[in-house]
Amino acid sequence: MRHLFLFDVDGVLVDPRGYMRALQDTVAHFSTKLGVGFWPPTDQEVHDFEASSLSSEWDSAALCIGALLLARWQAEPALRLPTG
Repeated sequence: MRHLFLFDVDGVLVDPRGYMRALQDTVAHFSTKLGVGFWPPTDQEVHDFEASSLSSEWDSAALCIGALLLARWQAEPALRLPTG
């Protein structure tokens, strides 16, 4: 018989609230900077990402911020990114 020990050092496996909060805060920060308002993903949206195998906050944050940037460009096609 083999035994597997799993250590949840940061508590994310037991309570993912910290992970979700970091993702929501990151997206909210950049949505505000993009000028589209305060748009953190909801808990349900984060769960939807995870259900679609998008469980890394690095990937889901980039996806959310990219979608917000595209929405801003659609609303304001002349918008240009700063060059420096």
